[in-house]
Amino acid sequence: MSTGTESENKILLQGCFDGNEHAIRAFYDRFKNLLYAAIHGWIEKSAPEAERTEDVHEVFHNVLILIMENRFARLRSLRHSSKISGYLYVMAYNETGRYFHRKWQDAKKKSDEEPVSLEADHLIEKLSQEERLGIVAQFMKTLNGRESEIMRCFYAEEMSYSEIGRTLGLSTSNVGVLISRIKDKCVKFIRMKYGERL
Repeated sequence: MSTGTESENKILLQGCFDGNEHAIRAFYDRFKNLLYAAIHGWIEKSAPEAERTEDVHEVFHNVLILIMENRFARLRSLRHSSKISGYLYVMAYNETGRYFHRKWQDAKKKSDEEPVSLEADHLIEKLSQEERLGIVAQFMKTLNGRESEIMRCFYAEEMSYSEIGRTLGLSTSNVGVLISRIKDKCVKFIRMKYGERL
């Protein structure tokens, strides 16, 4: 795959820095195959069972966003335009790794949480609307301040784990652990209050 000469790339990059639409299209055409090659390289090495088409397109768009944000700011630090191919390849390869690690972590968190969450939902469904509202109010009183804040963010404001973490100064993994514990507490609380009926 041809990625141009150093002088051609220097001119092309300057056009991209200036926001020239023709240069940006030419940049895309020149380097898209290299980016796809890096993405496929990581998948073949580390995730051969991945859903290739969907994942490849998602990663490719993530990489394009990284490259193009702030008028190609990441590429401005390159002292020699001849290094652009290597830089782009490494960027795409590394972003692919980050994408799959995030995806696998999210899947693990979801599978870890589902049994407790489903059990809590199943138990609550057996109660009347009035009992549901009552038990939620009673349960919230058993939580400490941080747990109450997490529940408000997660359920009332529908924030993601990372958003909750940023709001409350916690790591994303800690938020996941705390939500799982709170759901487990909820199941125990419901069983204690209504166990004979469930």
